[in-house]
This record gives sequence, C-alpha cells and structure tokens, in this order.
Amino acid sequence: KEGITSWGHEYIRNISGDIAAEFKERTEKGADVKELYALVDEIVPFNMSHNAEVEAIDLLCEVDRAQMVQSLCEEPSYPRVCLYLQGLANFAATQADKVLYLKIACNLYLKYKEYPNALRMALKLNDSKLVAEVFSSCEDRIVQKQMAFMISRRKFSLDFEDDDELKEIASGEQLSKHFIILAKELDVLEPKLPEQIYKSHLEEKRSTAVLDSAKQNLASSFVNAFVNAGFCKDEFMTVQDS
Repeated sequence: KEGITSWGHEYIRNISGDIAAEFKERTEKGADVKELYALVDEIVPFNMSHNAEVEAIDLLCEVDRAQMVQSLCEEPSYPRVCLYLQGLANFAATQADKVLYLKIACNLYLKYKEYPNALRMALKLNDSKLVAEVFSSCEDRIVQKQMAFMISRRKFSLDFEDDDELKEIASGEQLSKHFIILAKELDVLEPKLPEQIYKSHLEEKRSTAVLDSAKQNLASSFVNAFVNAGFCKDEFMTVQDS
C-alpha cells in the first residue's frame, strides 16, 4: 500500500480494475473490504488531482462510494465530473443508482452556484423539495427568472408563495408577450416573402440556368414556414385574395 501512487497512472489504472473485481468477489462472500477501501482512499484523490476524474468516479461506483466524489471535487474539475455523472445516470443499472448520480451532480452544481444546471438535475429527479431548495439557494433575481422559465417549459408545478412575478413566469401566462418582443428585436414580426430572405437581387447573375419550378416552390414553402412560424400570418400561403 505504501507509496502506491508513485508507480504512475498506468499502474493505478490496472490496480483499480483489480480492486473492483476483488471488491465484487469479497462482497459476494461477505468478506471484509476495509483494506480495499484504504487503497481506494489513496487512489481516488490522486486521480482527482491529476485530471483523471473519470477513472476516479468509475472506481468509486464499483466500490459503492460514489458520494465520496463530492468532498474531493474542486472548482476546476466539477463541470467534467457533473457531465460524467449525468452520462452514468443515463446508463445506470438500477433506478437507485440513477437517482444517486443525479443527486450528486445537483449537490455539486449547488455547491459552486450553478443554479440553472442544479435545477435541471432536480427536474430530472422530479423532486419538488429539491427544486424549491435550488430556488431558495439562489439570490440572483435574473437567474431566478431564468429558472422560472425553465420550470414553465417543463410544466412543473411549484409554489412561489408571495412572489407574483415568478408565479406569472412559471405559469406561462406571458410567454406569448415575450415571444412577440423577441420577434420585434429579430425583425421577424412582420411577415416576409421568401424573396426577402433569399435577397437574390444582391447576387451576381452569372448563370442563366432555369431552376425547376417545383423545387423552387418547395424551397419557398419551407423558407416561408420557418421564418413566419408562430405568427399565424404570412405573405405566401394566407394572402386574403388567394
């Protein structure tokens, strides 16, 4: 055990696999695993401090000590750790493992004040208490509004008590109003013809080839639909005289 980390990354990687196999064998037999935990306690901090977070988390998951990563994770490495935990959650063998990985990721995001990402984890867990905790932890009003929009999109019910502004955002009542404001800023509120999007009059006319009218009409239909989607009016399909 003494000086095990001085043997280098390749040795650590190999012995981690052996520890995982030995741990599984001993737990099946009900044997003592304290000495394996002692090795894990030396290997994992070494991996975490040498940008080998993936190997550290894999080893902790194999020996059922995934929670340990919370105390070892530092600010530069927590984004990678959280992303990997979310990936693990998608392929977790049991629902309990999935919940555990997402909760660890949520706790890390809260620890480093990444409140929107913490909210995403809480919503994935469908845990109303955790969602409320994320909101109560955040003191930035703008971020609170952003998270209220996230809740609105997920149609998640949360009691904001006396905060009428967040209630209104989360309910989706003003979604249409915000959509129209965004459309004005992007200058797409007034319906546009496909030709106004193509701006073909600005192109240099080098080719005299005639395009297939059916393909041209199909392209115009798609462009018109994408540009004017959500406004219930356009200059191509819903003209009064047509």
